Amino acid sequence: MDSLLLDYFNCAAHRYVDIEPAYGPLADGLIGFAKLQPGDRVLDVGTGSGLAARGSVRAGCTAFAVDYSRAMLGVAKSQGVGNLLQSDTHDLALRSSTFDVVLASFALNSTDPTRCLSEARRVLAPGGRVALQEWGAPDPLTVLVWDTIADYAVEEPPPELAAVRAAVEAPVLWDDIEGPDDVVAIMVETGFCDVEMEVVRPAVVLPDVDVFMRYKLAWPDRHAEIDAMPMEIRQLCLGDLQENLAAHVEEDGSMIWQPEIFRVCGRRPL
Repeated sequence: MDSLLLDYFNCAAHRYVDIEPAYGPLADGLIGFAKLQPGDRVLDVGTGSGLAARGSVRAGCTAFAVDYSRAMLGVAKSQGVGNLLQSDTHDLALRSSTFDVVLASFALNSTDPTRCLSEARRVLAPGGRVALQEWGAPDPLTVLVWDTIADYAVEEPPPELAAVRAAVEAPVLWDDIEGPDDVVAIMVETGFCDVEMEVVRPAVVLPDVDVFMRYKLAWPDRHAEIDAMPMEIRQLCLGDLQENLAAHVEEDGSMIWQPEIFRVCGRRPL
């Protein structure tokens, strides 16, 4: 992994618990899509705080979790995840033909997907399967957050913000992916069979606007954009963001976020 991206995810780690209310239901959705069976040996690559690994354990599986960021692994450990390993998803430090299932929950969008899926195939036992999920088209609430922050963003970034922007804007091979059909094609090319794909817009219910804002602002690039604003501008931005989001609140004060997600599953031939 590029050092800029590694720094980005290390920085994200200490706010990652703010992401869990939004990501938890999505991780559960991936586990359902993967059709885990009790007793499966599951590898969760790019584990983050270990949501998919924890869900696998609840499903009766033995879970192992991999992340390249040591800070992320610390968060996963604090959340009760065991069997942790620091390793690059492009070159997993694991024996071949070891796992029944490999899960990748939003773990490939900063990678070379061909290399990562080839590694996933290598560590799977014959007949084992990989199941991944990634973002589809941006949803309206996410676009609203992006646009509101962009309206107030500083034009001349200080060094810290410039470094974060560089990390986010650094090109990766995933940028060539135009949609789920491209991922299906890569899975076939890397030797998977019985490839299945679905595009869903799950309704993620969040308690209130503040929980949604903490999730969206937990990412280092957005947090850095907010921090770089003069105090008066920052208060205007956050107030504007809260007001814009309040228009989408349900009668009970909750928010329903419906991101577009695509999921792909394939099997290593026997």
